[in-house]
Amino acid sequence: MVQEGTKMDFVRKSKIIIFIIIKMIDISEIEDVKTIFDDIITLGTCCEVNYVVRMMLDYHVAYPFDWSSCHDSDVVIKVIENDFADFLENETENQKIVHLLKYNISYCHGFDQNAIKRRIDRFREKVYSSSKKLLFIMKCHLDDVEYPLAKNLHLRDAFKLRNLIQILKKDDNFILLIVNESKEPKEPFIDGNLIMENIIGDTLYDNAKFIVNCNFPQHLGYAQHWKDIFIRLKEYLKSY
Repeated sequence: MVQEGTKMDFVRKSKIIIFIIIKMIDISEIEDVKTIFDDIITLGTCCEVNYVVRMMLDYHVAYPFDWSSCHDSDVVIKVIENDFADFLENETENQKIVHLLKYNISYCHGFDQNAIKRRIDRFREKVYSSSKKLLFIMKCHLDDVEYPLAKNLHLRDAFKLRNLIQILKKDDNFILLIVNESKEPKEPFIDGNLIMENIIGDTLYDNAKFIVNCNFPQHLGYAQHWKDIFIRLKEYLKSY
């Protein structure tokens, strides 16, 4: 397990390696994904989501769950249901990691309350009563991952999140893409505007073994999985 005192080094090294790996992927086939939607809304539950969207889709907008680690898979639902009430209350800091006690969320890449408040306002502006076509993306992790991150989102919670977004938007003009992890290949689950994809486990965050071993072929394949997910998304939208 990653110790508290080494988390910041782990985060810095992981960002560098993810940057290098993604730069090795040919993203020409998915460069137009961001043009299909009016906005892309990242829902965490880890830094990886916003980083992938920035590096692979060239979309540079931040939202409240970006650059954070949500330690419970349903926390995004709870926060949105509460309209971010007391989101920034009861924060503690340890090894430069700010932890929000009420919702069990940690920020490892710097923490600025004013910036988070702007992201909350941006989320409300982009989502609430919006007629725009939106893509929501969330990423969760294997149940047995050692690093304390949100575990895979169950189908019932995925439906709950979709229904919540639909209530907030007041329409169904969006795609909710949830990426879980699995130990073996699985077919995507698709129900209208809900898509649940899977990425093979022993992931970028799985007990930080990749930091030690730096297994580039393995993690280059991991980035390729993200690319494949976006390619399948494009194909699905042709008939949706």
